Amino acid sequence: MNRYTILKGALVAFGALVLAVMASCEPERTIYDGPDYIMFSAERHDLGVMDREEWFEIPISAMRTAEYDRNVGVEVIAARSSAIYGLHYTIESNTVTIPAGELTAMLRIKGNPDAISVSDMLGVTLRLVL
Repeated sequence: MNRYTILKGALVAFGALVLAVMASCEPERTIYDGPDYIMFSAERHDLGVMDREEWFEIPISAMRTAEYDRNVGVEVIAARSSAIYGLHYTIESNTVTIPAGELTAMLRIKGNPDAISVSDMLGVTLRLVL
């Protein structure tokens, strides 16, 4: 048995030990303990409008559950939007409800492809109002 074989065997044993330790470690769960926020789940959504009947769902999330339904208003900030409500897009409802015991609700929005050309890059800026 040469030195290379011994070294190779030691590396394999060490690698197996590292894998066994890694497999036995459970990751720590981080539990949020701050204030209760309600926000859009993502800062930006890029939606390709192709079909007049297609509704897009934009998730709105809370940091923790509640024992009651939470109604959240959705407001369009027209001064920061290039798309025009009623012409380029429609929002199903300006109020979204996060049901009791849940963390998420969906804002439904659809575009009007008849009013949007292929080269248009329109945007809508929304704000949540509690």
